[in-house]
Amino acid sequence: PFSAVPGSPAGSGPPVSVFSMARVRVLLVEDSPSDAALFKAQLEAGPDTDFDVEWVPTYAEGRERIADADCTILDLTLPDSEGLSSVQGLAEVAPDMPVIVLTGFQEESGGVEAVRLGAQDYLVKDNIQPQQLGRAVRHAIERKTAQAELRALTTELAERNQRLASSNSTIFDQSLTGMMQIGDNATVVVANPAMAHLVGREPGALRGRSVDELFGALDGPSIVQAIAQVFETGQAWGREALLLRSDGSTRLATVQLSPLTMDEAGTPIVLMMANDITAESSAMLREAHDQKLAELGRLAAGLAHEIRSPLQYVTTSMDWVRTAVGRLLAGEQLPAEDVADLSESMEEVVDGIGRISDIVRGMNTLAHRAGSDMRLQDIDDVLDFPLAVARGQAPAGVRFEVQRGETPRCTFGLGLIQQVVLNLLVNAVQAIEDAEPIVDRA
Repeated sequence: PFSAVPGSPAGSGPPVSVFSMARVRVLLVEDSPSDAALFKAQLEAGPDTDFDVEWVPTYAEGRERIADADCTILDLTLPDSEGLSSVQGLAEVAPDMPVIVLTGFQEESGGVEAVRLGAQDYLVKDNIQPQQLGRAVRHAIERKTAQAELRALTTELAERNQRLASSNSTIFDQSLTGMMQIGDNATVVVANPAMAHLVGREPGALRGRSVDELFGALDGPSIVQAIAQVFETGQAWGREALLLRSDGSTRLATVQLSPLTMDEAGTPIVLMMANDITAESSAMLREAHDQKLAELGRLAAGLAHEIRSPLQYVTTSMDWVRTAVGRLLAGEQLPAEDVADLSESMEEVVDGIGRISDIVRGMNTLAHRAGSDMRLQDIDDVLDFPLAVARGQAPAGVRFEVQRGETPRCTFGLGLIQQVVLNLLVNAVQAIEDAEPIVDRA
């Protein structure tokens, strides 16, 4: 069956405004020749639009000729059809054709019903003003054109939504990231294969399960509490969590929760996305462990170098002390200069042991976080141990100059500040390229 679209050749093609048409083709279906002549004259005399009016006296002829019209004027009382059946019959032949029905005073209710069935307008025959009929035709075409455009846009929008839904479904199903939609009761609505693989279950087996059977929080709120928070605030949420697999094992995963609206009714859901980062996390832990060992090795080398120096002159001094004491025990009278050397050697031994003790004390402070309690103390106490370690790691030619000034006593944790200073000095030693002094201004 033919579907006429107003304002287009032979009733087909895209809608065209009546105001852009050179001539408007009107099919007048009227059994009264005198009324037909009157209506034809009114249309053709109109000042705004050129109308080509074709008159047929029967419903059957109207059905045959409707394909060539832009608008149809239909009398509801015809020899071969009467009442609303005429409107319904024309709508079957040309559903997009704008139709104006003509009624008598006694039939006005029929005109109202005709509009309900799809006619664009109705006019009472004995009450039609000279320019009213032309205006009604133009408005009927414009309204029908607008309806056709709206239907086309609605159809296009529905098709686009269908394609978008299909595309989203494809992305959801084929994504390598685990995804599942969660209802407001924290149960799974649907899950993609990647999510099912993460938790070691079949996709269909996840539907209806509570999320806390599949994921556990590492800290902070539980996953179920986080989902409730997303529903309440509309804000996304993300954190690391434990994957609770069906075989009883656990994996580390990143979890992202995002609020979504799924349908025209505004049904809210939360989209969960998850990725297994167990391997990456293990690699990062191994790397961090290796870095820690490397740092520990550099620290040990620096400490060994720093201890070696006082240890050497402690050893040398003790050798001289042992020799001098042996001579005294043998009854030998030591010359005055040897006695002075013995006294100086004893002082050097005490000083060297003190330096080694300071280094060991500093190591203990860093290793056990001793001295991290906040108390009033001298800032100069911070520098000695970090400087000792940094000197041990410095390449040949690098020297440290300590310029101490007057500083007030401060409240701080000694071990924590020493760690900061040590990091700064060691980083400077590792970054240095030329043998220039590292100056520490206290």
